[in-house]
Amino acid sequence: MHVEAEFGVAAHWRYKSQQESSSEGERQLQWLRSLPGQHRESTSHAEFVRKLRRQVFEDRMVVFGAAGRRLRLPDGSTVRDYLHRTGSLCKATTVRVNRQPVSHDHILQDGDNVELLESTEPPDPPG
Repeated sequence: MHVEAEFGVAAHWRYKSQQESSSEGERQLQWLRSLPGQHRESTSHAEFVRKLRRQVFEDRMVVFGAAGRRLRLPDGSTVRDYLHRTGSLCKATTVRVNRQPVSHDHILQDGDNVELLESTEPPDPPG
């Protein structure tokens, strides 16, 4: 049990570093402690799950890439953020979102389908 507490999934955010975890960790710990009360206050299990989903994913969106690959990004992310996250920034020169060509500054929306058209030419300079 001690090993699980020290190295398990739940321990990751709590113990990653004293400075990082102090304020963020306390906030997450308070949220975890509030879950039983939220469950009791919910009128059904489905309502509780909806609340939980909204709390966990409220500032995130999911976009789809090649072969249905799902990628969770913060709200307001751009194509450039997507390319950086997938390691494709240096490869992709043309990007299509929902089959429409877009710039690297295009802001993605939840559920967008991102397609990369690779080229041997270098990408647009940042800025």
